[in-house]
Amino acid sequence: MATDGALVLAEIRAGGVPGVDDARTSYRPREVGERLGIPAATLRLWSTQFADLLSGPAGRPTGGVATHRRYDEADVQVLAAVGALRREGLGTEEIRRRLSTPRVAGPSPAGPALPLPDLAGVEQLQERLASLPPKQYRLAQALLKTPEMIMFGSVRELARELRVNNATIVRFAQSLGYKGYQALQGALRQAYLPRAGLQPPRDSAAVASPDSAVAATLAQHDANLRVAMQRLQAADLGRIGDALLAARRILVCATGSPIVPATLLVRLLRHVGLRGELVSPSGVDRTIALYDITREDVVVGVGFWLTFRGVVDALALAHRLGARTVAITGSPTSPLTRVADDLLLAPSQGAAISFSTVATVAVVEALVAHLAGRRPERVTAIQQQLHDLYLEEGLLAPLLEAAAE
Repeated sequence: MATDGALVLAEIRAGGVPGVDDARTSYRPREVGERLGIPAATLRLWSTQFADLLSGPAGRPTGGVATHRRYDEADVQVLAAVGALRREGLGTEEIRRRLSTPRVAGPSPAGPALPLPDLAGVEQLQERLASLPPKQYRLAQALLKTPEMIMFGSVRELARELRVNNATIVRFAQSLGYKGYQALQGALRQAYLPRAGLQPPRDSAAVASPDSAVAATLAQHDANLRVAMQRLQAADLGRIGDALLAARRILVCATGSPIVPATLLVRLLRHVGLRGELVSPSGVDRTIALYDITREDVVVGVGFWLTFRGVVDALALAHRLGARTVAITGSPTSPLTRVADDLLLAPSQGAAISFSTVATVAVVEALVAHLAGRRPERVTAIQQQLHDLYLEEGLLAPLLEAAAE
C-alpha cells in the first residue's frame, strides 16, 4: 500500500492532482499555509530548508523578507510532499533526495496536508467548513488537522481544549451521521490508526482480565517497537547526531508521562560526554530557559500521541530564536512535527492503558547508541571514570554479604 508521501510524489511526477481546477499561478505565504494546513513558521522553515527545490520567489524572498515570498503551483506540490514525507519520519536530507526531480507545473492538492480516510460524513467536511457555526468550525478543524485529539480525547478534554460544551460535540458527531461522540471516535480509530503505522484498537475483551491485559500490553509493545525500528531506518540519525555533538546547549522539553523518556535522554547524554537540560514547558519557566538560545543550540521536544501545547510552544519559540529543533513523538501528525527540523517517530499506543513508553525509550536509547558509536573511546573512558567514582564513594551495594566475625 502506498504511503502518503509516495502518493504525493506520484502526483507531482504525473503533473499534478486530478480534479483540482485552479488557474492561479502565484500564492502568498498565508494562502499556501491555509491550503496545506500548516502554520506560518513551518512554511518559512520548509521554504528555507528546501529552497533548492522551489522556484526563486518561493525559496529566496525579495529583500530577505519572508512575507515577500511567492509560490507557484509546483512549489505547493513540493511542500505538500515535504509534509507527507515528514509525517513518515524521514529526515531533511532523505526528503531532499526523494524530491530531487525536475519541477513539474500543475495544480496542487487541496485540503489538509494529511487527508483523513473516507468515513461517512467526514469526506465532505472540508467543503462544509465555511458554512459551519464558529464552535462546530473549531471541532471540524480539530478533526481535519489533529485527528488524534478526537480519536483519544474524552468529551470533557475536547470541550475544554476547544472552548465548546459537551452538547455541541455530540451534535457535531451526529451531523456527520454518527449516533454520538463515541461512535465517531471509534470509527476514526478503526480507519485512521493503520495509516499512522499503529494497530487498530483492541476489543475491550482483550484486556478484561489480568492475564489478557498483560498479554495485550506485551503484544502492543512488540508492535510499537517494530514500527519504531522501521521509522528509525528512514530517519536521519547522522544529521541529528551532528547537531547534538556540535551543540553549545541541549535542552529537552516534555510534560506529563513523556517526562520519563525525556529525563532518560538527559541522563544518557551524560554517558556519552554531552550535557542536556530538562526544560519545563510552562510559560514563565520555558521563557527563562530559552530566552538566550541561539542557532548553536538544540531543543528536543518529547511527546506521545497526545501532544501538550506547552511542548509545541517551546519548540516553536526555539525555532523562532534560531535553534535546531528535534521532535520525538508518537504520532506522524503531532503538532510537534510542524515546528521540528528533525523528527523521530516512536509509536506510543497502549493496550491496558492508553499509552506506552516502551518504543519512545527504545528510540531514545538508539539515538544515544548512535552518539556512543561515534566516540567509542570517550564513552569507554567515561564508563570507567563513573565506575571508579561509584567505588570511591561507596555507592555500590556489596555482591556478597560480609562474613560474620
